[in-house]
Amino acid sequence: MSKNILIRDLTEEQNKRLLQLQEKFGVKTNSQALLLLLQFCVITDDEITSLIEMYESFGITAFEGFKILEQVPGTKDQVDRLKTLTEMSINITRKLKYLMNLRKK
Repeated sequence: MSKNILIRDLTEEQNKRLLQLQEKFGVKTNSQALLLLLQFCVITDDEITSLIEMYESFGITAFEGFKILEQVPGTKDQVDRLKTLTEMSINITRKLKYLMNLRKK
């Protein structure tokens, strides 16, 4: 048994936005559109943890790579790219950990 949720008292802007979401997702009701939006927007703690682990691993690998390439003459551009990737990985990991801490409060 399924029940539809009736969304009432929407402003003109909210109604317009929900109609856009219905078209985007190819559904007929506001509630279907909102449920699909939630499905795409909500990230679980497990997913955040997996992303943190992935970016930490990536950062470590990039760091090891640029440390090795630093010893090879003529690889400055590659070293710089790997340093940039390492820094990007560190920044993303920090942001994800911050997000995780916010969710725990």
